[in-house]
Amino acid sequence: MDLLNSFLDWLGDTDNLIALALLIIAVFTIALAVVTRRQAILIKESIGVTERALLDLERAHIVGAFPEAVDRNAAEWNVFIALSNVGRSAGVIRGVCFKFAEPDALAVKPPKKGYEERATDTVLRAGESWTGLAPFKLPSKQEGQIFYGYIRYEDAFGRMWRNRFACAVWSEETPGRQFFQPVGGDAYNGESLET
Repeated sequence: MDLLNSFLDWLGDTDNLIALALLIIAVFTIALAVVTRRQAILIKESIGVTERALLDLERAHIVGAFPEAVDRNAAEWNVFIALSNVGRSAGVIRGVCFKFAEPDALAVKPPKKGYEERATDTVLRAGESWTGLAPFKLPSKQEGQIFYGYIRYEDAFGRMWRNRFACAVWSEETPGRQFFQPVGGDAYNGESLET
């Protein structure tokens, strides 16, 4: 009881009461700062996850297809490419870069340079296709020669992508072999962000 009376007497002095109030306010301010900082960290993490999900799920995804087989009896063989946006937002095709190789003559990894480029600034909305590129003339009429390269495109978020392709070109389909048979594995057939 003496302790309580001593404390109440001490609070009777206005300066002591103000000091105690300021101490309590300081403790609550520090606690509020700690909680607010933690909330800010969690919000930043949440924004990062949401942004990644938005960029990955809602972006353009432009792929190439080969709608026509080469004409075995033509004077020269030509490859036609149709480009389609199978993503969920618009994308801008910046070009198709390509090379040719003899059958079974692909390097382990695609070369970084030396491609011929067909530049364009064609916008493809989600679900649209485009066949406006001139055909690609193959160097010879040799069965199984390889046509490879990549499609460069920009998504709605300003990121540049490369969608690689590589296929052996055949004038006839047989069981287990398509007109445009994918070759080169994942190194030649995959998509990546440009760095």
